[in-house]
Amino acid sequence: VCCELRVLDFDTAVRRTLDQSLVLNQEWNEVQARKGLAKQARLYPNPAFAYDLQTSQKGWRERQDIYAISQLIELGGKRQKQTKAATYEYYAALT
Repeated sequence: VCCELRVLDFDTAVRRTLDQSLVLNQEWNEVQARKGLAKQARLYPNPAFAYDLQTSQKGWRERQDIYAISQLIELGGKRQKQTKAATYEYYAALT
């Protein structure tokens, strides 16, 4: 039986080891998560909408419909500070 031998050079072995390392893949996922948090910290928060239906003991015709919309307003440079902290956490994850 004839078998062809393939030689594995050092560079290929190192590349395969780094590509298939579970620990390195886990760390890369952590870096990507921190990158997403830094991006999210730069964005404005979404407004929130709420609806509430309150019925009374008098019946369905005496119900109260309550609609509410709210928008978070961040004061005192809070978003800039959150962005800076998230960016530092991203850089720390890169190291």
